[in-house]
Amino acid sequence: MAFLTLDDRPNFAITTLSSGIGSGDSTIPLTDDTDFPTPTNGYLCVIWSSTKTNPAGDLNRELIRAVNKSGSSLTSCIRAQEGTTASAHSSGDYIMPVFSSKMVDDIETGVNEVNRCWLDGWYYENLGASESNLNLRRHEGTAATIIQRSIAVRAGSITALAGASNAAISAGTCTFEAVPTGLTVEINSSNQQNSATAAIGTYTFSAGDMIYIRVDTDGSWSPTTSDVAAALEIHIT
Repeated sequence: MAFLTLDDRPNFAITTLSSGIGSGDSTIPLTDDTDFPTPTNGYLCVIWSSTKTNPAGDLNRELIRAVNKSGSSLTSCIRAQEGTTASAHSSGDYIMPVFSSKMVDDIETGVNEVNRCWLDGWYYENLGASESNLNLRRHEGTAATIIQRSIAVRAGSITALAGASNAAISAGTCTFEAVPTGLTVEINSSNQQNSATAAIGTYTFSAGDMIYIRVDTDGSWSPTTSDVAAALEIHIT
């Protein structure tokens, strides 16, 4: 599956309807289909009255999604896109592919996905009961060289936090907290591993902030021989 799928983008395509269509029709007959490609990912078209020079002046204009093509007709079309209303259109009315707000939204979504990454490797061995604000470690080493924190080189936000125990939890809870943002997730006897997600921009950090994970356990946490691990997903702005 493609990481980012955008609409097809035919250029300079404009023609008229070769016959009228009703509000429920999914086949759009074209007078000249030369510049209208067979859709791969689909594309939006605007239909408007032949009595208007452009769709802005036609209150009956409609955006449709072209899904397939057969001969000189667009087929399997999805009507009434992006807030427009499915309407009847007459033979000779104009139809033209358009760059719409949906494509802008798709691009923004794709950019946001590209800007996500994981920070993994936090752990703690033999986690005890009644721990408070205990920092998880990130790398093996002696007490003097264990790394607990990452430095944010750019501003962003934490969009997911996951935590797990390597052993079945018999009692109590362990709460993981992403610092400095405050996003939390809990594991217990019903959830040996768990995750939490958040919208971009909810749990933010600044460039230069120290990013790390700490845990709290209650007094009944067991077994105290269990090891826990955690990971973060961050979005860079």
